[in-house]
Amino acid sequence: MTSLRLDKESLSKALVTVVVLAVFSVIASVVVLVFKRFRRRVEVVVLEDDFDDGFLDASKWWVVGNVSEGDGVVKLACGDGEYSNITTVKPVDLSGDVEVAVDVVSTDNKETFLVLTNKDEASLDLYNVGFDKVYKELIVQRKVAGQPAGWYPDANRFTEKVDVFSGRLRVKLTSDGFIEFYWNNILKHREVFQLRTRQLYVICSAMGKSPHTGLTEFDNFKIKRIVG
Repeated sequence: MTSLRLDKESLSKALVTVVVLAVFSVIASVVVLVFKRFRRRVEVVVLEDDFDDGFLDASKWWVVGNVSEGDGVVKLACGDGEYSNITTVKPVDLSGDVEVAVDVVSTDNKETFLVLTNKDEASLDLYNVGFDKVYKELIVQRKVAGQPAGWYPDANRFTEKVDVFSGRLRVKLTSDGFIEFYWNNILKHREVFQLRTRQLYVICSAMGKSPHTGLTEFDNFKIKRIVG
């Protein structure tokens, strides 16, 4: 009888231990989930320019075409068939969770784009997001070396008819291999990242075609990495 009583006591203690361990395991899992949900993610600025100092910073940009800075914006001027842009002076590391964004303040020109590219003319890779005033569209384009063969409409990944050609263009690259395109903080297109590298130049560009020529103004350019 004494042995049986001891076995029952041992079994009871073992069951209590198992229950306690299970409860602690559940609590630990909940704590981990809460931590992941509410942990603070830190934004690290990789490159930014508010274009407020009256001159284009040569340590950040090199220029094609007729470009000036003033009135708190960078101004790209284009005549018929002309192309102007500002390009980061070197490729930017866009690995991990990264966002690239710029405000299109206004544009008179046919095309206005935010571009990510390897700038290899012989083997060109790029993504574009921006506006075409002739087609009256917001456009996302992808071009990978060898395909598609042409530009419009072959390279188009997304189009949406619009009457407003301004607002914030934002591209988000994720650590799990996707790229997302936003206009005024509204997601417009998402796909698996297709380019061969994330070491890319970033370009703010404009192209004029009569009668859509004149000035394109950009502001509040920023590349930031999200960590944590």
